[in-house]
Amino acid sequence: MQSEEASTLQPTPLPASSGERSDLRTVIAVAMVAYAASSVVHELVGHGSGCLLTGVKPVLVTSILLQSAGGNRIVDVGGPLANILFGAGAFYWFQRQAKFTAFSYSLWLFAALNFLVAAGYLFYSGVSNWGDWASAIRELHPQYAWRAAISLGGILLYILVVRLLCRSLIKLVREGGIGRSDVRRLIYPAYFTCGLLAVTAAAFNPASPRLIWVSGFSGSFLAFLGLLRIPGVVDEYTTDAHAGNAIPFSPTWTAFAAIVAIVFIFVLGPGIRL
Repeated sequence: MQSEEASTLQPTPLPASSGERSDLRTVIAVAMVAYAASSVVHELVGHGSGCLLTGVKPVLVTSILLQSAGGNRIVDVGGPLANILFGAGAFYWFQRQAKFTAFSYSLWLFAALNFLVAAGYLFYSGVSNWGDWASAIRELHPQYAWRAAISLGGILLYILVVRLLCRSLIKLVREGGIGRSDVRRLIYPAYFTCGLLAVTAAAFNPASPRLIWVSGFSGSFLAFLGLLRIPGVVDEYTTDAHAGNAIPFSPTWTAFAAIVAIVFIFVLGPGIRL
């Protein structure tokens, strides 16, 4: 008898593809909104809630950081924990959707970005000794053991997240929710859109040009590298499918994303004094 895992990953024959593809403009728009929302969850909701719970005064919030007058471990880990909670909520909501649409895609991508940045932060903090988790364990000893532990934990969690995301799209393709050939169109443009939006907004941060790379670039292009693995895995464990529910052009998503991007870059990029 095959294990449940083997059954899940075994290729399943599906009808031939009709070649229908999701609209690139809408995919990019959804990615802009999903990334901006995940950044707000990390900085404002996560770290901000930590400040409120512990009485620490927040001073400045930008697209890549929340500065405060003082700090503690609760404030430090508030960002990654918020990413996990909101990601879990979005993924649960995604699984309850009856049809694949721009909205359900936004839920999946929002969950993916939150999960990946939370897992990536663990590894990155342990290796670089910088970031939220590095600050949280700063006074714990022996330091090398704690850094090794969070690095290993980050690697394991990241692998589990990528597997979870792969399985969700494999299931969707097999059920005819999306076309197998459409997966790349949903992943690659989103990856580069999120990275470019993150770095562009980070370029306006008032704290330090260094943050463009250590937060903007690493928190997007590096943190989301797992997304690039997904299309290959989906190809490996599915066969050609019909087009499914390709996402059509949405003027609503496009207009909303334009507003979100402008606010994210030119308002949240330079920061808001609190």
